[in-house]
Amino acid sequence: EMKFFLFLILVGFVFADHAEWGYTHFGQDWTGICASGNAQSPIEIAPTFYELKKDLKFTLNYGSINGLTFAFNGHTSVVSISKAGGLIIENLIPGEKHQFNLVNIHFHTPSEHTFSGVHKNMEMHMVHQMTAGTYPQSWPYPYLVIAVFFEVDESLTIPNAFIENLGIRDKSYEKIGGININNFLSSLSGPAFHYNGSLTTPTCDQVVNWFLLNSQQFITPEQLEYFTAHIDNNYRLTQPLNGRKVIKFDLNFQTGGNYWPMIGGGIIMAAFIIVAIILKISTNQLLYHTANLKKKK
Repeated sequence: EMKFFLFLILVGFVFADHAEWGYTHFGQDWTGICASGNAQSPIEIAPTFYELKKDLKFTLNYGSINGLTFAFNGHTSVVSISKAGGLIIENLIPGEKHQFNLVNIHFHTPSEHTFSGVHKNMEMHMVHQMTAGTYPQSWPYPYLVIAVFFEVDESLTIPNAFIENLGIRDKSYEKIGGININNFLSSLSGPAFHYNGSLTTPTCDQVVNWFLLNSQQFITPEQLEYFTAHIDNNYRLTQPLNGRKVIKFDLNFQTGGNYWPMIGGGIIMAAFIIVAIILKISTNQLLYHTANLKKKK
């Protein structure tokens, strides 16, 4: 049932790109769950809205990105990525750890989430999906989005390296290599905000773990124009919390490590156990034969 549910959401991602919707009214005219849902995104972050939490642990497990494709889809600029790995989170579900794999990166200008009512120049969404087979059937949030915020700094003499390496200059562009997400996110360790919400575009499914990074990046005016020249004001208005909690915590990205409960890890672990058993049996046999030789002498 959960796999079918995820399939429907992915279908929604695909067809949402071609559906009859836009940002003329900044999402106020959207229908369905977008209008009736009580856990919608984006939201405003204000000092009176959050509480503190310290037990979330992040381990970055992104692989080398050898190729990616960038395109404007009419609503946003999307970087499609495949087999890029992801991250492991402990205690998102208390006492458990889960792997989320990166699916795509896309952008909104200005930002969708606001801080005390103020927009940032740009917001990047790094969309992840929980690895199949590692989530509880009852867990309603199989997607995770890391939001990174960008502000224009006219005094910058060197463009933002991460944005440059994505190759976002033309309407469609393919970039090979040069992307190290582990290093990029590690540099953004610091205060962060977490809450449960929705996709910010139709069909607005309420299936997302949101993580908003407080450590912002800076870009040149020309880099912002890479996006606004094609798509601007592609943001949804902030939505009411409706009693949801916003958690503030110090996020410290760790790098490296594998997730053993995944199928591949399980096979490797099983192999280690079998080898250990064989070695133990062989050792016992050697001791037995050694003892017999001593008796004969």
